[in-house]
Amino acid sequence: MRLRIMFSGDRHGRRGLWLRRAGTTLAALLSLTAGCAGPKPQFYNPGGDPTHYERRAAQPIDDPTSDETAYQSRIDAAAPRVIHDERKVEYWDLTLQEALELSLQTSDVIHDLGGRVVAAPATAPTVYDPAIAESNGQFGVEAALSAFDAQFTTAMFFSKNDRPINVPGADGLPRSFTQDLGVFQAELSKFTAAGGQLALRNNSTYNDNNNSGQPFGQAFTSAWDNNVEAEFRQPLLQGAGLEVNRIAGPNASPGFFFGNGVVLARLNTDIAADDFEARVIDLVSQVEDAYWELGFAYATLDARRTARDGALESWRRIKALMDVGQRGGELENESQARAQYYQFESQVQDALSGRTNGNGVYSNERRLRRLMGISANDGRLIRPIQRPVRAKVVFDWNEILPQSMIYRVELHRQRVQIRRREMEIIAARNFLLPRLDAVGTYRFLGLGDDYMGNGPPGTGDFGSAWENTLAGDYQEWQLGAQLTVPIGFRRALANMRNAQLNLSRERAILAEQEQQIQHELSNAIGELDRAFVLTQTNLDRTLAARTQVQAVTDAFDVGRVTFDVVVQARASEVDAATAYYRSVVDYMLAIKNTHYQKGTLLEFDGVALGEGPWPRRAYTQAQQLRNHPRQINYAMTRRRGINMGALRPAAVQNTVPANNTVPGERLPAEMLPQARIPAGRPMAPKHAPQPASASLPSAQMATSQSG
Repeated sequence: MRLRIMFSGDRHGRRGLWLRRAGTTLAALLSLTAGCAGPKPQFYNPGGDPTHYERRAAQPIDDPTSDETAYQSRIDAAAPRVIHDERKVEYWDLTLQEALELSLQTSDVIHDLGGRVVAAPATAPTVYDPAIAESNGQFGVEAALSAFDAQFTTAMFFSKNDRPINVPGADGLPRSFTQDLGVFQAELSKFTAAGGQLALRNNSTYNDNNNSGQPFGQAFTSAWDNNVEAEFRQPLLQGAGLEVNRIAGPNASPGFFFGNGVVLARLNTDIAADDFEARVIDLVSQVEDAYWELGFAYATLDARRTARDGALESWRRIKALMDVGQRGGELENESQARAQYYQFESQVQDALSGRTNGNGVYSNERRLRRLMGISANDGRLIRPIQRPVRAKVVFDWNEILPQSMIYRVELHRQRVQIRRREMEIIAARNFLLPRLDAVGTYRFLGLGDDYMGNGPPGTGDFGSAWENTLAGDYQEWQLGAQLTVPIGFRRALANMRNAQLNLSRERAILAEQEQQIQHELSNAIGELDRAFVLTQTNLDRTLAARTQVQAVTDAFDVGRVTFDVVVQARASEVDAATAYYRSVVDYMLAIKNTHYQKGTLLEFDGVALGEGPWPRRAYTQAQQLRNHPRQINYAMTRRRGINMGALRPAAVQNTVPANNTVPGERLPAEMLPQARIPAGRPMAPKHAPQPASASLPSAQMATSQSG
């Protein structure tokens, strides 16, 4: 048999899966395997109509069902904006808090910019992951608790026996043994928290046979044999005690108990919750990055647009001088002014759109939309309105370093992993003991001609099997011990060594993680100081560059400098303004990164994760941390439910000099997130010559749309 998938549609426009059968014998075998009679083989006739083959032999392909409403919402997005977009710009003024709130509300699947949800959907983090881990049917908490649930087991069998027997055919003895046999069993069993097992069971047997002769026969042709027994089995060494059974679960064995106990199952849930929290922290961090980078894109666009407008004005003035033949209107000045205008125009276009992963407004806006979980374009353009912080934020190193050791979710996850390995060592140590079980059974027995009735006359006390059982005339008991000792304990010793090595590994990883976080926090503090100092320096640089542009422009008007000096001054002004905006954004990101490195980013942004109540001990530890934030042993401290009031920056000082106010109508010191985006490029003067490589727009200066 050959299987071929064909993706070309037939004349009905459908795709079929064509199955070619090679003979009636193989078809019959396939039908026997399927458990039903197979159809007669159909052979494809290249010259005929193949639709009969498709109806009878081809296997249909079912399309999966989908949520049409959700699908429709994905295809309703408007076309993305481009540089020369004629659509009117409608701005969406957005605060950082609103962006974070919207991104978290839409994050059933945690958003990321790498496209992992498409390339590797099985690894995409979701809000369901902690609940999936806890409800896992093999390693979840409920699955571990189910090992201690009571189990009811029952069985009922009926059989007919007819066997020849090797006896002499004399004295009326039968030469065969015929029997109607029925067996009924019912049991209720349960494991105890200390590892013991309790069972209460009933065994009933119905026996009707032809062995009724004397002296080898029986009193009743048919009879019911019944017993009710209670049994216990309690481990005394291996498998005994509350602790080991909460860790490994009942009936555990070396190497196969990991995750089967209630304690380990709960630790698995804690690890899943920490993994989810880490993904949320990364999402919040990425949203902040995208928000401030979009603000930087707006500010860069505004700076380049200002330089472009100045270059256009200079080109117009030089062209006017050139037309009347005055000094300053030389061809070299006009061509240089024209080249500078187009240079700044290309920079404006790049700042407006940019590459997909560049610094353009449109590309950064789409990146923020992706992290917010909304459509790529809904007709509005997001405009950040959050003002950046200009005050100096000071963190006390002696405060934030212990905080990072407590509140970093990665460290908490690793400590939970260490706690898990410690629990595994306790369980592994228990398997070094021999298996010694105390076993006891007590049984009530009864016999009767009937199962529950009174029985025929003359049966006496044996008329009813249950009445005879409940009378208590026949009782049995058994008490003893069962010992199992593996000679050498090779498997248990190997398991113990493996558990010790796992614990040593996890502790070494924790020490390295703490060392790494210490360095990362140190780098964050250094970056915070660098960004703030550069903010002040670049502000002064911007003021000086703006003054220089005005001075050299006036000097060029009176003929004291050449126009290339004006070109250089204007380029320096753009570079200075862009550097200032970059340093402001870097300062905001440095504040965010400091909170990220010390593990308080969610609290800093007002984000809280909620789940079920913790054990009382966890709340006690949280209260201790609140009262003694620097003296608590953080090895087993919970991160949630803790008052973060003491974890804010130690001091905030406004160190911006008062004389750093920029004169004029524009304020570079205020990063200008409300900068307007022009509808298109500005118009060149109508009397400007038409270059061969590019056509100039006509008539007048274009105006920017108001936001």
